[in-house]
Amino acid sequence: MSHEVIIGRECCSDAGWAFEAVIRSVSCERAVSARMSWVDYDHWCGGSTAPALVLQRAIEVALQTL
Repeated sequence: MSHEVIIGRECCSDAGWAFEAVIRSVSCERAVSARMSWVDYDHWCGGSTAPALVLQRAIEVALQTL
């Protein structure tokens, strides 16, 4: 099944970021919230990509396992 991930609001915190996102498929749309720590962000991209894009890709990869 194909999903579209749309990252909305992004807020910084002492430990990383909090995001609001929407995951859409042909039959469903779901609002979700997600967090990403500074440590995970640095591990996954070393600061080379915007945090929202890193989170979007992480969600997309996770959805591929469904």
